[in-house]
Amino acid sequence: MTAIIVASIVVALPSTNFQVAVIAHVQELLRGHQDPDSRRILVSAAPQAIWLYYTMMDAPDTHSIYISGLYSVIASSDVDRKRFMPLALRHLTHPKAGVRSAAVTFIGSVGTAADSGPLLVLLSDADPDSNDTAYTVARVLGWIGDERTVVALDVWLLRARKPDRDPNHPSSLVRYVAKARDEIKARLAAEKAKAPPAKNAAKP
Repeated sequence: MTAIIVASIVVALPSTNFQVAVIAHVQELLRGHQDPDSRRILVSAAPQAIWLYYTMMDAPDTHSIYISGLYSVIASSDVDRKRFMPLALRHLTHPKAGVRSAAVTFIGSVGTAADSGPLLVLLSDADPDSNDTAYTVARVLGWIGDERTVVALDVWLLRARKPDRDPNHPSSLVRYVAKARDEIKARLAAEKAKAPPAKNAAKP
């Protein structure tokens, strides 16, 4: 019922006062988005409230908790999630590590190997609060990476394993990145094994 109320207000009443009221209600639900009922309401309202969710996520003054929560909601919603990809790529430079991590996870659920480039940079994020982001990046690269990603991770690992390695590359992260690289290799090998054999070129 709450989802119907939220969606109907969003669609029918563009008044600023009503927008403020709806945003406040969405924020209240997001503060408890780990609660199954709150999450269900937010997900079910997404098709009608998608423009509101996007506007909230794009606003420079939106709290990082709400942005991160909405990425999780959108990833589970029956909407065109790819329209949020440009926003997610932009949020890779957000000042809050939590938003960067949420954007990385979202890209992993929607993106492809072509989106790996910006993620690779975050493996060397110098923000002391970004270790979780780097681990998230490694996990996501394991999902979407391709042969070029494997090469990039090999280069990263070569540098990270040197005695004078960057202190932002703890040994646990190095192991995690190596695991992600091996997962990509295993996935690509499995895909190659399943691929039908190439047809012989026609004789002239």
